[in-house]
Amino acid sequence: GYDNDNDSKPAYPASYNHDIIISVAALDDKDALGAFSNWGRNTVDIGAPGVKVFSTVPDQVYQDTVINIPGFIVATWDGTSMAAPHVSGAAALYMSKNPNADWREVKDAILKTATPINALSGKAVSNGKLNVKELMK
Repeated sequence: GYDNDNDSKPAYPASYNHDIIISVAALDDKDALGAFSNWGRNTVDIGAPGVKVFSTVPDQVYQDTVINIPGFIVATWDGTSMAAPHVSGAAALYMSKNPNADWREVKDAILKTATPINALSGKAVSNGKLNVKELMK
């Protein structure tokens, strides 16, 4: 994979110095960090699904493959841009249950309920991945 240490090589918009931002790393279905994903002990907050994610495509279909030309190219829906909406959705769920929570409480709850995983140990503020079940308890 790449050496995408966001602490030493900031990437934007995730690296803007605003506490309100939740910076999200992309994980695969085995809790491994996506080879393309940024990480950073101090600048990336949490991980969420971002490799081979099912998404909507035309004709009311859901799929995890963007292009599949056998023997030439297979491209899947990957990216931190696929991971971040999982965290946004979790924030919305939390706010629906806690309508008076401010952004600090929402961010704190998301990070405190993260499930620790090896791939993000020392590579994210929370050391873990999004856990909506714990968040909504």
